[in-house]
Formats: sequence, C-alpha cells, structure tokens
Amino acid sequence: MIWIGEFKETYNDDKYPSIHDAVRDKAPKHKEKVLAYLKGGKPVAYAPGYFYDVLNDNAVIMHPACYEDPDGVYAWRSDVIHYYEKYNIELPADFVAYVLKKSK
Repeated sequence: MIWIGEFKETYNDDKYPSIHDAVRDKAPKHKEKVLAYLKGGKPVAYAPGYFYDVLNDNAVIMHPACYEDPDGVYAWRSDVIHYYEKYNIELPADFVAYVLKKSK
C-alpha cells in the first residue's frame, strides 16, 4: 500500500517533506475528480480526538481516520482531504494518474 500526503508537520517527523512546499496557489487540474475520489475512499480506521490544521494556527479540522482506495493500492489520512480541498496541496503524480484512470 502506498501512503499519500505524508508531511513533516502532520507526522512530526523530519523524514517527510514539509507541507509548506506542497501548497499551491491555484487549484490543480482535475481537482474535483481527485477530491471526490479522496472523499469516497473506503474508511479502514478511526481514532478518537482531532486533527489540527498545521497551516492555520492548529484549528481543529476533523476526527482522525484512514482511508484506502477500493483496490487497496493507495491510502491516506482524513486530513489529506482537508489540505487538498483547502490549500491545493500537490499530490503524487502517480496517484493523480491512477485516480483519473479509475474515474473514466
């Protein structure tokens, strides 16, 4: 399984890139298709508590959850959906291509 949206600030781990480098000013091409795919992922785990928005003074954004695509190829945390929707974070090109192929 390939995890997407792993950032230094969200995992508190310097082995990941900074989310600040992934933020984009304008919406990516095919944003609505990719966002719908992320939101439609299969929930595989939930946790008590909250995720905090590391780009907005730690505002509460949602309950922690993990999702995977129907084929079990990709997985992501629920905060990735928030960051993609609100801040247009850049997602891996392989993942976007996979989503576009699946949504035809």
